[in-house]
Amino acid sequence: MDCRHIPKDQVLQALVSGKINSSKSDKRSLPCPKYVVDASIGANKKNIQAVFSSCPTFTNVVTVIDKDTNWECVCP
Repeated sequence: MDCRHIPKDQVLQALVSGKINSSKSDKRSLPCPKYVVDASIGANKKNIQAVFSSCPTFTNVVTVIDKDTNWECVCP
């Protein structure tokens, strides 16, 4: 999220208001189905794609992609 310049509040906004991309999601993955969510967020309508792992008692953010800008990510 950091190297792609997508703050936590925008990821949460995508989770709440984004649309599930059924063709890329894996709803049968056990024990935690994976959902790909497409969203346009923020004042500039940044297009992001987020992957969430939805477990019975929690949800994890797997990855978040800025579809408008190809940020170079170098992990430390």
